[in-house]
Parts: sequence; structure tokens; C-alpha cells
Amino acid sequence: MRLRSRRTRTTVSVLLAGCLLAGCSSGSTDSTGPTEEPEPSASSSSSAEESASEPTPTATSASPTPSPQEPPPHPISVAALAEAQIPGRGLRLGAVRERTAGYTSYDVTFGSTLRGRDTRPLRISGVLNVPNGEGPFPAVVLAHGYIDPDIYVRGQGMTRERGFLADRGYAALHVDYRNHAESTDDPRVDSAVRLGYSTDVIAGVKALRGSDDVRVDPDRVA
Repeated sequence: MRLRSRRTRTTVSVLLAGCLLAGCSSGSTDSTGPTEEPEPSASSSSSAEESASEPTPTATSASPTPSPQEPPPHPISVAALAEAQIPGRGLRLGAVRERTAGYTSYDVTFGSTLRGRDTRPLRISGVLNVPNGEGPFPAVVLAHGYIDPDIYVRGQGMTRERGFLADRGYAALHVDYRNHAESTDDPRVDSAVRLGYSTDVIAGVKALRGSDDVRVDPDRVA
């Protein structure tokens, strides 16, 4: 019995030693199982952050595509009138219509135009009240309302306004418009929706500013 017990203890000791050498304890893992990935180093982490922060280059064209040019405005339009080169020149004093204590009233004519700088000029008639004194005077160019051209006479429609302004020191120019009174007739006036009337008023402003006979302050013309 003693011999068997000694052999048994020897066998158990050999088995335990073999098991320990072979790694077969209950807390061991299979060598073929999953392993933990190594943590990234500080240098690799900062490189990744720098790469993420850098902007991605975008493709740019070598030269910008030119935008298409807008077509010119219709010749019979306010836009075309705004772009027109309207000269306005040759203000001439004619017959004296009236003398008062405050002003002298004259028949006048000046040049306007049909469409632009190089077209045949029109002669526009009107009435100009000039305050007594040396000047230069502030000025007002008056655009009257509709009166049938067949019955219209020079200076009609704003006699009271011309006198009121001239008594207070303003040169007051009343524009008759084309096809009125002694102005040149324009056969296009109706088909051009009478934009020529506006052209004549603008030409009157410029003619008054450039006059050698009437001293007008060019910066104070209404």
C-alpha cells in the first residue's frame, strides 16, 4: 500500500508539472485566438490630425468664363433715353415779351436732337424769364402738361409759374417741346411715345447751362 501511494503521488506530480509546462491551466488562452491591437503612438496620432485639418484642394479653371453681354436697350425706351448723348446747345434770346420790376421775359430757341449726338438737330422754342441783376442765377426748366399741339402757342400753360420763380431770383425756362409752337416737327413723336419731349427738356437744361447770354449757376439747375 505504501508503494502504491508513493507511485500515485509521483504520477500526480509529473502530470501537474507537465500541465504547467504546456500552459494548460484554467486561466490560459488559445494562442490562435484574438489579440489586442497596439495603441497608436503620439507621433502617428498627430500626423493623422494634421492630414485631416489640411484643406482638400479643389479644381479651378484656368480662366473665368466671360459673362454674356446684355443686349442694348430698345431704342424707344426710358433706358435708351438714359444712355443717349443729348447735346443741348445754342440758346438764343429773341424778342422781349415782357419787362417787370423783377425780370425780363424773352422768346428763346435752342437745339435738341432726334436720337443721339450725330443726328439732325431740332430747333425747340420756348420762353425764358431772366431776373434783373448780374447773376449767376439758380434756374428752373419747366415741362408743361398736355395741350393739343394744334391749339398750343409759345409759352402756354406756365405763365404764372415763370413769373413767380423769376420774381424770386430764378431764371425760368419754359420748353415748348417739338411739334409745338415754333419748334421743329418730328414725324416720329407719336410712334416714339413722345419720349422726344423728355429729350427736349434735357437739352433745355444743357443749353441754359452753356448760355453766354444768361448767367446761370450750372450747379443749381432744377
